[in-house]
Amino acid sequence: MEETTAPEVTSPATPPMTPEALIHLQIAAKWAKFLSIVGFVLTGFMILTGLSFAFIMKPLETQIPVFAQIPAILVSVVYIIFAAVFLLPVLFLNSFATNVPKAIRKNDSQFLTKACKNLKSLFAVIGLITILMLIIYLFALLLIGGAALLAF
Repeated sequence: MEETTAPEVTSPATPPMTPEALIHLQIAAKWAKFLSIVGFVLTGFMILTGLSFAFIMKPLETQIPVFAQIPAILVSVVYIIFAAVFLLPVLFLNSFATNVPKAIRKNDSQFLTKACKNLKSLFAVIGLITILMLIIYLFALLLIGGAALLAF
C-alpha cells in the first residue's frame, strides 16, 4: 500500500508590525472608541425619538391635518429601522476599537485579525449604504425630473 501524505500548507508571510504602525493603530482605536460611543448615544436618541413619534404625532393630527395622512406608527417604525441600520456600522467600529488594544497589549495576532475583519465589515456596510443612498437619490432625481417634465 502506498502512503499518502497531506500536501504541505504554507501560510503567507506575516508582515512585521513596526512600533510606529502600532502607535497609529492605537490612536485609530481611540478615535474609533470615541466615535462608537457617540454612535451608541445617537442610536439611543434615534430609538427614543422613533418611539416618541407615536405619541407626539397623535395630538398633532388634530391641529395639523397633513399629519393625519401619515400613520404615526409608520413614522415610528421607519425611524427605528433607520436607527437599527445606523447601529450596525457602530457595532463593527466598537468591535474594532476593543480588539486593537487587546492585540497590542497581548501581542496576539488573533485579536488583530478580528479587528481587521471588523474594520473590513465596517467599510463594507458603509459602502453598501452609500450605494443604496446613491440609488435612492438617482430614483428621486428621475422622479422629480419626470414630474417637472409632466408639469409643462
